Amino acid sequence: MKNINSVIPNGTEKTWDDELKQNYVQYTEKSNKKEIWIEDIESLKAKISLITENNLAGVASWQKGMETDDVWQLLKEMCHGNAS
Repeated sequence: MKNINSVIPNGTEKTWDDELKQNYVQYTEKSNKKEIWIEDIESLKAKISLITENNLAGVASWQKGMETDDVWQLLKEMCHGNAS
């Protein structure tokens, strides 16, 4: 998540899939089609909204340190109702 912009080739546009609520990119590298689905703050907002709307028990995360700085504030606000 934190390093996605260094992985995507320059000039490659992110596309928002409104059904899946996630950005992705497609590009060709050495005649191979590549597709990367990107977890970012907008996709996390959509997923956390489903958790709160459906009164689900919680959320799980991945290895600490791979996230961007704004993720923890988002989780705090959306999961605990502690807007700052």
